[in-house]
Amino acid sequence: MTTYSRTKKNQLTPAEEKVFALLVLGLRNKEIADRLGVTVDTVKFHLFNLYKKKGFETRAEAIASKVNLCERCGETITGV
Repeated sequence: MTTYSRTKKNQLTPAEEKVFALLVLGLRNKEIADRLGVTVDTVKFHLFNLYKKKGFETRAEAIASKVNLCERCGETITGV
């Protein structure tokens, strides 16, 4: 059994953060894979974990959450 706290388990990895940033820019899985130099299956793996950790059910929901957060914080959405 791991000793990670709930917060740690729900925290995105650096790879998941990169995939999330490119997802928000509207890139498809293949485009994200090409940009990061990984396979499409790797992108799908990171998206699955991202959705699970953040409670998203759809790609649109994930994108909307990031856009809303950036608007509230005054951040600009940029790619990796």
